[in-house]
Amino acid sequence: MSIDPSQVANQLADLLHVNDGAAADVLVRQIVEHLRAALPLELGDARRMLGDLRRKRRFASMSALAEASLLSGLDAPRIRRQFGQALIDQGHYAAARFVLETIAAPETEQVEAVGLLGRLYKQWLVNPGGGLPLGNLALLDRAISYYRGPWEGSPDRHHWHGINVCALLAFGERRDRPGFMTSKAAAERILADLAANEGAGDLDTWALATRMEAYVGVKKYPEALRTLGHYLRTPAADAFELASTLRQLEEIWELTIDDEPGATLLPLLKAALLAKQDGRIEFSSARAMAAIEKLAKQPNLEAVIGDGLFRTLRWFELGLERSRSVARIETNSGEKVGTAWLVRGSDFNTAWGDDLYLITNKHVISPMHNGMRFPLPDGRRAPLAAECRVNFQGLGTLCEIDPTVVWSSPCLDVDATFVKVRNLPAGAAALPHDPVPVGPQQRPNRVYIIGHPEGRDLEFSLEDNKVVDVNDTKLHYRAPTQGGSSGSPVFEDKSWNVVALHHAGGQVVPRLTSTGVYSANEGILLETIKRAISA
Repeated sequence: MSIDPSQVANQLADLLHVNDGAAADVLVRQIVEHLRAALPLELGDARRMLGDLRRKRRFASMSALAEASLLSGLDAPRIRRQFGQALIDQGHYAAARFVLETIAAPETEQVEAVGLLGRLYKQWLVNPGGGLPLGNLALLDRAISYYRGPWEGSPDRHHWHGINVCALLAFGERRDRPGFMTSKAAAERILADLAANEGAGDLDTWALATRMEAYVGVKKYPEALRTLGHYLRTPAADAFELASTLRQLEEIWELTIDDEPGATLLPLLKAALLAKQDGRIEFSSARAMAAIEKLAKQPNLEAVIGDGLFRTLRWFELGLERSRSVARIETNSGEKVGTAWLVRGSDFNTAWGDDLYLITNKHVISPMHNGMRFPLPDGRRAPLAAECRVNFQGLGTLCEIDPTVVWSSPCLDVDATFVKVRNLPAGAAALPHDPVPVGPQQRPNRVYIIGHPEGRDLEFSLEDNKVVDVNDTKLHYRAPTQGGSSGSPVFEDKSWNVVALHHAGGQVVPRLTSTGVYSANEGILLETIKRAISA
């Protein structure tokens, strides 16, 4: 498909601005085909598009475009550096090293490339792969040496190299491996240099992130929080910057949500990242919920971090509150088989009253079918209620399931089962339904899913979550899900109200309102389930 080189950079920027990553990826594939056909593309446009893709962390598309640009003759140090960046963030460390080591000029790009080589060894240190032991200290020394050169050569300019030296020194100190200086001394030196630079004007985004980390290094946590507030309010703090800072605090400083300063800094960064880019947030629900609730109730926090982020924090808090009603279905032997959630009986059938029921997919829990276990399309048999239990991770409670199924759909088109739960704890509540039923004339722009993909801890699925089609019975969306997400609630994007029961997904799914197929996930609309019950 032909493209207009003069407009394509603006088109990509617009798609990324509204977080339509899937459409951006399609456009990048068209640009790559354009370059393969030996059609022209301006070097400035290529560099701009790579920068935009980096800010939204679309690293697969970024590396594909950078590679095609280089092969087409658009060979420039910045494109090589951006290619190396994308390779590192996809875990292709050896390939990234060979690309980055070819950058010799200009000086600014060489300094950036040397820093990325430090990043490469830093990531290999904490995400080793290939059987290499975690925290291999030879890699620690290599990472420090790459960052140390630019920092010591120009400490008043290359602060981000310096703060990486500081963080890595602290990483080594926690393992009884002293470095060439203490991490505290490195942090104090960085703070002094930043203070001197501040006299010449406001600090930029990366300098604020560096100052925040340095305050962590000297254990001045209130100052770190205030600086984080300034950092989060800067327009240039986009998904790439926020994710980089979050990764640094978690992987190198090894902060956790259980203790300060991680209990304050990490939730704020995650909430800010949700506002900038769709993503998947993983957490142990009880700990995360306690941390978010504590932050959201601090009277002076809004003044520190800003009103916009505070609204995001409140929104995140509401999502965490909803997660209390979501549970993992496990067999009595411990196998993790799916997700379920609490509903009020009268929301589906007035005869059920206001008791709480658990809803999941029929292929997760099913009654006997003609004296046999219900057969599934893949040849397996669905577990029986008597063989399962339910784990409310957000409530810290493991409950029994009543062996008698209340209602189950006669086929997998509706794919729903309702059961009663024994020994429900205090605080258990039904998830609210969207007051306006979803259908062809009323559809959310995006949806969110809370569930247990592959049986892991509770996760929020918020990546590429655009609604793509809806009819009178089903909803199609691009929110990513994995095995174990079956039975999860599908929420609309404003108030965390449920609109559908997640059911299935795949790469070749028939479209709902037109011909053809696409890659999508499928939810059964709540109104569809209600009609099936009343019938």
